[in-house]
Amino acid sequence: MKQRLSLEMQPDIQALFTPVFLAMRLMGHYPLGINVGRRFSVPTFIFFLFGIYFMAALSYRLISIPIFYSYHIALIIHGILELIAYISVVCKLREMANTVQTLKTLQEKLPYMPTLKSEYRCFIWFFIINVLLLIAILANCWIRVSVDGGFKQLAITYFFVIDEMTAFWHVMTKIAMVAIICLSQVIPTFSLLFYMLSCIVFKNLCYGFKKSLKGEKNMQSCVQLHTICKDLAYAISDFNSKINFFIFLMYLGLCMKTLRCIQALYFNFSMSTLTYNGPLICHTMTSFIAVTIPASQVHTAFEKISEEVDSMKYRNVTFEKKCLFILKLKNTRAALTLWDVFDINKNMLLSTLGFIFSYSAILYEIDKSRFTDLNTSFKESLR
Repeated sequence: MKQRLSLEMQPDIQALFTPVFLAMRLMGHYPLGINVGRRFSVPTFIFFLFGIYFMAALSYRLISIPIFYSYHIALIIHGILELIAYISVVCKLREMANTVQTLKTLQEKLPYMPTLKSEYRCFIWFFIINVLLLIAILANCWIRVSVDGGFKQLAITYFFVIDEMTAFWHVMTKIAMVAIICLSQVIPTFSLLFYMLSCIVFKNLCYGFKKSLKGEKNMQSCVQLHTICKDLAYAISDFNSKINFFIFLMYLGLCMKTLRCIQALYFNFSMSTLTYNGPLICHTMTSFIAVTIPASQVHTAFEKISEEVDSMKYRNVTFEKKCLFILKLKNTRAALTLWDVFDINKNMLLSTLGFIFSYSAILYEIDKSRFTDLNTSFKESLR
């Protein structure tokens, strides 16, 4: 009776991911409906075309305008990273859906699984905040495009365009602006939310496995527990291999986006630029949290398994087999990384934010001095 009750209280893994998959489906990408022969949708094709147009326009601006050089460099790198990250995550949507099935299989193997109620409630609030920030960013773009003269102000804020535009350039850039911001922000954001929710489930699976280590264990139980531990480590490593390149690109893109937003506020700090760049900075900060904090919690939860093994009690198990079992569990490792280069943890988040704020001030001073030198040389040429 107690076992049946515990199974009934276990969360439905598929239902947990429903809001994220529904949002992706509304944008034209449905992970559960993608097969090998259909990897890209109409939004992906539009984004790719506008993205290439965008990069060409920004490259032209970089060559033709000598001032604010580092700002344009950050803008171009950020755009290229978002373009590649978007394509990479679309290629992995089917595999992301397969991860949900893997989580369900692991849940069925574990004799104990937390209910996830409190963690899922926090995730829903985080989900709502991200959606509101996205709506604020897109609504701000739409308002600036619709109001007379507002588009040029938006272009100055986002691209730092300072020359006049022809009618054709004006219309094409307006279309590209709305499409690129919508597509480049929404799908990667919900992919990060998928990553965050998967980390929450993995963390609870680790705690569930730790809970199952308590009590006296015989040899047969030890073999089963070792198999489950290997499956859990393999599932984490497999999930990391599927999505770590996308997370790496997104993390670099978030760094460049934050750097560009801070530089834009340095160049022109006013209520208008703060209204646009404020939600963008808040969105990047929440994205940083979605990448680092849940992954760090997975590492902590998996490491605590080794601590629990030391306090286990055994029944009818020889000393050699007991030591071998402990050694196997302690040597089982799994980590979430950025492209298998860095382990994702809280220290990396603090180091990244310190790096961004330091270099944004340095690059601003470089651009400011270059702008002053150009003005001085121009005035001297008029004499």
